[in-house]
Amino acid sequence: MKKQLLSILLCLIMVVGLLPTAALAEEAAPPFDLTKDLVDIKIPDDLVTCICTKTGESKSYGKLPGGFSASSILKEDGFWTVLISVKPDVYMAQFNKDTGSTHSPDINHYTDFTTKIQFKLKYEGSKWVPLGEMPQNKMLHFTCGGGHVYQGAAPTIALVSRTDTDIKVTENNKWEYSKDNGVTWQDSCHFTNLQPGTEYTIIARVKATATHQPSANSEPLNISTIGSAITEEDLAELDIPANLVTVKCQTTGDSKEYGRIPGGFDLSNSTPYKENGVLKAIVKLNLPAYKAKYDADTKKTHERAGLEGNTHTAFTLKYVNDKWEPDGTFPAVVLLVTCNGSHENQTCTVTFNGNGGVPSVIRMTTIDQKLPELPTATHSGRYSFDGWYTAASGGTKITTATVFYENTTVHAHWTYIGGGGSSGGGGGGSGHTYHTIRAISGLNGSISPSGWTSVRHGWDQTFAITPDKGYAVAKVLVDGKSVGSVKSYTFKNVTKDHTIEVVFMKANGNPQTGVFVDVPEGSYYEEAVDWAVEKGITTGTGNNYFTPDGICTRAQAVTFLWRVAGSPTPKTEAMVFEDVLDGSYYYEAALWAVENGITVGTSATTFSPELTCSRAHIVTFLWRAANSPSVKMDNPFTDVAADAYYIDAVLWAVKHKITVGTTLSTFSPDEGCTRAQIVTFLYRAHSK
Repeated sequence: MKKQLLSILLCLIMVVGLLPTAALAEEAAPPFDLTKDLVDIKIPDDLVTCICTKTGESKSYGKLPGGFSASSILKEDGFWTVLISVKPDVYMAQFNKDTGSTHSPDINHYTDFTTKIQFKLKYEGSKWVPLGEMPQNKMLHFTCGGGHVYQGAAPTIALVSRTDTDIKVTENNKWEYSKDNGVTWQDSCHFTNLQPGTEYTIIARVKATATHQPSANSEPLNISTIGSAITEEDLAELDIPANLVTVKCQTTGDSKEYGRIPGGFDLSNSTPYKENGVLKAIVKLNLPAYKAKYDADTKKTHERAGLEGNTHTAFTLKYVNDKWEPDGTFPAVVLLVTCNGSHENQTCTVTFNGNGGVPSVIRMTTIDQKLPELPTATHSGRYSFDGWYTAASGGTKITTATVFYENTTVHAHWTYIGGGGSSGGGGGGSGHTYHTIRAISGLNGSISPSGWTSVRHGWDQTFAITPDKGYAVAKVLVDGKSVGSVKSYTFKNVTKDHTIEVVFMKANGNPQTGVFVDVPEGSYYEEAVDWAVEKGITTGTGNNYFTPDGICTRAQAVTFLWRVAGSPTPKTEAMVFEDVLDGSYYYEAALWAVENGITVGTSATTFSPELTCSRAHIVTFLWRAANSPSVKMDNPFTDVAADAYYIDAVLWAVKHKITVGTTLSTFSPDEGCTRAQIVTFLYRAHSK
């Protein structure tokens, strides 16, 4: 009997050992990592569409870094699941960056932010996959104070007409134009009272509007008024005859006819003049260029031997109907040349000029009109050898592929790299090192020169600063550091790239807040803005804007209050609100506000940081920060109910002249509070 019982017991132990582990213990949830497990999930590119209700602009986004939060992992219908939620503040931040403007949720679309954008994943086949359809084109409506970056293309301009005193370019009533690289702008595309024979750089941009910044500048258009020398561009539309110049070799009897060729016209003395009220100019033929062309075509060096027949080597132009055209006929010139025989198998001597250095070879003879190799060169001091060029400064670089048609001298180019010693070898560049200084000016003034300026190594560069009428220099930043409110600045002995930026302010204004171009003098909130900036409560919204009409969020409002209180460190680290993320700029402010009874959130677990702060919210925050004092006075507002949670706060604010309402009989408690109103409330509550 005992043996039978023992046998049964052993069998049971074996059966239990074969059972799956899952049968003995509860199945463990699989891990989920937001940074890894969403990589292979196909998220629509239009998951979220951000819309600015002020400008009408919208942008669609798919997956953004840090744009999602994940719930706890749960088991539903036999599957492990996790709920993914979109973080509106991340998408708003990207929208701000793309539009160049600061936005806040639009209170008229508050359900965009109270209804979460979510999708669910399930764990299947050892990986997380979508459960159901992905959401698409979910709207988040925002508003702003304007200042969007212009999204369209920069204008494209072309010359329409010019005279000796005016220039006209492409016209568009939505554009503005500048002839001084953006220092001043005008609405007209027609520039008048210009200097004759002077080159101007014309640019255009789309004008700024109430909602958008101006566009980027057009590509610059360099145009000279009539009166300077004729240019190749002026000659571009002329119908030049094919037999303008005939080059005839008297040695071989060969000849070739030429019309327009590169460098064929000598424009050095082609200054226009007036004859009977008509602008005219004389263009001379550059006969050496025609000889060189003939040498290249025949692969033989020739010597000039005079002219045959017509000796007139120029033609006259007249300016009619906004273009140059022939005044009479073109000449037909025959240029005579000679050579030492056949036009084949010519050799040339190339001489190497060290240009301050020493070449390893002084002369070389071409083989099939090319050099089989190039010599090197050395230079005392710290110089880098850049190669051989056709001119001592500038010119074309010589290679073993260069074809020589006559005896030629080439020149070494060097780049100074500092120090002592000697250097040789190859490289590419010109004879000097240059550095770039970028000059930027804010609104209400200018800096000259502006934009990008190239400065030779070791040289000085001065910038002049001019505020507009009614404005002054607030500060000048050189490489990001203030050098004060100077009217000019000189970079001495330039050895690297630099930046210089000028910020302007209202004349006699506060150097801190005078830079805000949207805070008018005498406005009801001007003193409040001065106070808020001086106290470090706010620094504006960027680019010299305070955005007084911008709507303030609950997160911004408690942050302002916290900063007014001196930014105290909260005593508790336990955050009760699920939607206040650790590390957010308002995290400590929200902890402090809860700790001091200033806010209890919009629910037991939510603070709704991106929800617009209403007028009722802000006076309640202020009242609670003042320890909720009791007030006895009649209620003057018909829209503030006797049992409203904020009635005591409103009456307190009125009594202490923090607000007088939106009219004598209305407070508008649900109306969004603007940035101007909030700093004014704070100023009135704390500056007494």
